[in-house]
Amino acid sequence: MPNKRLALGGPNPYNMKPKTNHTKQTFAIAIRPVLDGLTMYFHESNSALLKKGSAANRVFLSLIIMVALFMTGCNNSPKSLSSGAYTTAVAKTDTPATVLSPVIPGDVQIPAGTKVSPIVFFNDYSWKIFVALTWPAKQGERGVADSSKKITDPGPRVFETYKTVSEVFQPDASEPSDWNVYDAKNPAHITPAFGEIVLGSYNHLDFLGQAGMVAGELNGPVATSNDKYTMVLTGYNENEFNEIKGKKWFLKVNLKDGLRFQNGAIDVKTAWMDMEGLSDAKRARYYTTMAWVMNQDPKGDFKYTKRLVGLVGMHIVQKTPTRPQWIWSTYEQVDNISGEEGAETPYNYNRAGADTADITGPNPNVLLPSLTWPAKFYNLSRAKPINQYTKMANARYQKALKDAGSVGAILQAGNDTVAHSPQ
Repeated sequence: MPNKRLALGGPNPYNMKPKTNHTKQTFAIAIRPVLDGLTMYFHESNSALLKKGSAANRVFLSLIIMVALFMTGCNNSPKSLSSGAYTTAVAKTDTPATVLSPVIPGDVQIPAGTKVSPIVFFNDYSWKIFVALTWPAKQGERGVADSSKKITDPGPRVFETYKTVSEVFQPDASEPSDWNVYDAKNPAHITPAFGEIVLGSYNHLDFLGQAGMVAGELNGPVATSNDKYTMVLTGYNENEFNEIKGKKWFLKVNLKDGLRFQNGAIDVKTAWMDMEGLSDAKRARYYTTMAWVMNQDPKGDFKYTKRLVGLVGMHIVQKTPTRPQWIWSTYEQVDNISGEEGAETPYNYNRAGADTADITGPNPNVLLPSLTWPAKFYNLSRAKPINQYTKMANARYQKALKDAGSVGAILQAGNDTVAHSPQ
């Protein structure tokens, strides 16, 4: 998932120090599930990742989850999450039920009059949407979970079938194909099978950039420890896609007065790494898939080939009735950086060696005027620690996932508060 800013357009959990706007606050709570392979990282909505088609069809959910709540500009928001008005212990009567379901929650549910911190309920919301969007998809129906399957069953996940940014915004400004259609209107100019993803972009650069703190600008790319750039993909659910298409928001001329999506709109932003050079044992710790991937060498031919990629980060972002500023949830692979409990080497964004420098300021890798190739690796580090409420939520869902048949169900949680300008 993930800004140098690994986590695709969310608050920065790493030592990247972007310029902040202190007039808007994001209160982020890092949730740290560590189930054995993949860790994700939430920033105001959620998702979950499963191992697709492995021998035992098991779920690898090693996740770091950060929930970030945009608290400003919404008059029905709860009190500041740092307020001492809430109890430090969660009353059993207010603890949300732990449910593994393919049903996407429509909103966070905070009981009236509760003395429990709202974070408890945002944590639960984020886990539920995480589970729902990583449920096996119903064959032939984009964005629809197959309720006849278990979360541990093989197959493309719901989030992988969402309409991608390159399908929606065509280089010739033509109208995108209908929701359920797979065709060659993508950067690879191939027709993917159901659930296959294409990692690339029409200008050969956008899929390597990370959403920055300045509107309309991309931060430079992040290199993984196998000297490949992290690749980014954005998808939209049917609700959001139909509004973009129906109102012709794929045309710049129609955006001059701004826009406002309907409740239920969902974006899923994922970050992927090329698995080249990783051992079979290491690959087993990731959610992996065979994707159509663009050759990253800027001096190359930009051809697309099928390559094994692993999920390293994810955002899920949903507009809800009580949170018109959207709820963001972010996840990252547990092996992204050193120092995380349960993490195993080689780390994706840390490595030892005299030739490796730490990033302590702006990302040295840039997209323009020219992309550095081969990828230049820099170490990343985590800046903030972890919250008690997320630990409690993780423990509940850890048990539920373990009982469902997931492997290595070890969950931990963390807390992170940052100030930034919402995207």
